[in-house]
Amino acid sequence: MWQGSIERDGCHVDECDIISEVAENAGFWSYLDLQIQAKRVNPPKDGAWPFKVLVSFEDQAGIKTDAVTSTEEVEFFRRSGASAASQSEQAFNRLLGMLEKLHAETMEHHEKMASAALKTIEETGKQSAAIIQASATPMQALVEANNKAFQQERDRYDSSIKLNMRMLEKRTETNVFDDVAKLAPLAPFLKPVVDKLLN
Repeated sequence: MWQGSIERDGCHVDECDIISEVAENAGFWSYLDLQIQAKRVNPPKDGAWPFKVLVSFEDQAGIKTDAVTSTEEVEFFRRSGASAASQSEQAFNRLLGMLEKLHAETMEHHEKMASAALKTIEETGKQSAAIIQASATPMQALVEANNKAFQQERDRYDSSIKLNMRMLEKRTETNVFDDVAKLAPLAPFLKPVVDKLLN
């Protein structure tokens, strides 16, 4: 794809220089055209070819280092050849591809956020249900204790009413004259008191 000195005129060759030179490498793009015709690779819609590249260095003595694969893909564009697009078309296609990628990443982010929010709501609901369930048992016991105490008070009240009713029934069964006769010995003492009250 590319080979050359890593330094030119005292300046280091950077990624942009390499991408620019690869864009004009007719041999590389001819090889890629053959791969497309053989249906080994599919051409990208936006004209940007993403490749992971192998990088190796060779010193002045001709000793090469082991090739290292890039961690990220590098996008390359074609500038020459029969099927090459103009620079404006390439720029447009690249922009369109970036927008599609951004849209896909945004949708993925929204899906993750929605999923996390639903999970949080579900966990909060479970925790609330557990808290309500835990507090329901003591509350039920308190209600039952109050009902029991209320029933005991009601039973006591009913017993008191029944006792009073029985006493009234006995009272009505007694003779009034017998009650007056019982009070007769007290008449000499009660007469002065009654006279004072009447005067």
